[in-house]
Amino acid sequence: MHRKMYILLISILILTALIISTSCSVPTKGSNSTNLPYLNSLEYAHEEGKILVGYKDQTAIQQLAEIIDGEVQSFDEDLKVATIEVNSSIQATYEIIKQNRDALYGIDYIEPSYKRYIPHFRSNVINKSTTTNEKTLANYTGESLDQYLWGAKAIAAKESWENGYMGDSVIVAVIDTGIDATNPELQGQITKGYLPSLHKEIPVGEDSSYGGAHGTHVSGIIAAKKDGKGIVGIAPNVELMPIVIFSPFYVGDDAVEKGIKWAVDNGAKVLSNSWGGLGYSLTLKRAVDYALKNSVTFIAAAGNDTSFQSFFYPANYPGVVQVGAVENTYPYRTANFSNRSPMLAVGAPGKNILSTVPQNGSKGYEGGFEIDDIYYDIMSGTSMATPHVSALAALILQKYPNAQPWQVRKLLQDGAQDIDDVGIDPSSGYGLISSNSLELPLPTTGGCNLEVHVTVDGTVTSGTCVSLIGINEDSRDVRYFALTDNGIAEFLSIDTGSYSIIVGANDKYKELPTILSTNTTIDIAL
Repeated sequence: MHRKMYILLISILILTALIISTSCSVPTKGSNSTNLPYLNSLEYAHEEGKILVGYKDQTAIQQLAEIIDGEVQSFDEDLKVATIEVNSSIQATYEIIKQNRDALYGIDYIEPSYKRYIPHFRSNVINKSTTTNEKTLANYTGESLDQYLWGAKAIAAKESWENGYMGDSVIVAVIDTGIDATNPELQGQITKGYLPSLHKEIPVGEDSSYGGAHGTHVSGIIAAKKDGKGIVGIAPNVELMPIVIFSPFYVGDDAVEKGIKWAVDNGAKVLSNSWGGLGYSLTLKRAVDYALKNSVTFIAAAGNDTSFQSFFYPANYPGVVQVGAVENTYPYRTANFSNRSPMLAVGAPGKNILSTVPQNGSKGYEGGFEIDDIYYDIMSGTSMATPHVSALAALILQKYPNAQPWQVRKLLQDGAQDIDDVGIDPSSGYGLISSNSLELPLPTTGGCNLEVHVTVDGTVTSGTCVSLIGINEDSRDVRYFALTDNGIAEFLSIDTGSYSIIVGANDKYKELPTILSTNTTIDIAL
């Protein structure tokens, strides 16, 4: 894409973001309050029967519950998020809140629990198009189904294994439908996990494939055993942590937040997220930021809608490694179904991917084909690309255990093989991931954190739109977006570079040029 057209598209996206629904509105200032609750948009698909509340003062949650005739379901004291069950529709609940806004102190925002979905589809076909360069790469992986493992060949996984990088001592959380730990390819690979909907821990090695085959398929791509049988994962020695959020069709942000928090608190260093949806959630943003602040790499699928987008979450939160799907052609190219995005980081194998699925009789059994008493299936989508990147991130973290999320992302990008348009593009980002990343030194520059502190008419508010538009040190056109949360828009683990900070609220607008080379805090008054 030509540079001028690319900049124009970004500008259109930003202008759209600045005017969307209530997502960028600021509550009217009350006579006795310095911070009234921000009501997030009801425009996007969400669960009825509950609201999510970001708070400073826990006593305010009970007061809010009484005003709306609701019942507090849960608190998270670290993230300062509560879930309140409501009897009325969310729209009706919002009307009650608006009528009582001046009585609500100590609350930052109120929002619905947006629905998130698994964006995947099946191929269910094995043929020669799933192989690559069979003659010269015969028995590349050493597994019996090697001829179908084109993804491992494409990213040169064997080279990393030969250098001793197989994911030892790294835990990857698969935030998905759960994992069938009884599949022989995955036995012994699964650590304890969590089922947020029931607040239940999942014991080590238990079949947790509630909701279907998707999570087990993702898991095989990451860590199927290297034993000469069947398939092998890109990081066969990692421990997989099942975080079961889908059962099976969709999930709300309250369960996602709890799952992310639990995974981080229990030792996961990489979060693999093959799901997403519309709606900028402040609750989900708090959870993603919690991971980044705890040095956990967050990887997410770009989606399969054949669209150019910057509003699919969690992929588009600042600091997230957003992944597109690559197909097995010569030369390699991004699959037509894979979403394009101005902040897509890398591409990875995502079409006709053979991997594990639940065994017959397991909780998530959905069929597949049986080879030597082990069940497999072929799926396509950015859901399959994401675990390839998660696995390579685990190999990087084995080599560099203290690497920060921006350093992991930069290594993934700097080691990638350029595909599609020459240079960095919105289809594959920096290109197809490669084990070349493991040959690079740990970067010491290129990433930072930015906090933008915003007041509107002298008031600290949530929900003010803040965009960061500019060029990073690789001369890539970059766009980040965040809403203020209690007056602060956080941009964690982002690229250093030359930017304009654009802030808009209440028909006011301000643009501030800045150069980011280290962690920075900026105050802006509208």
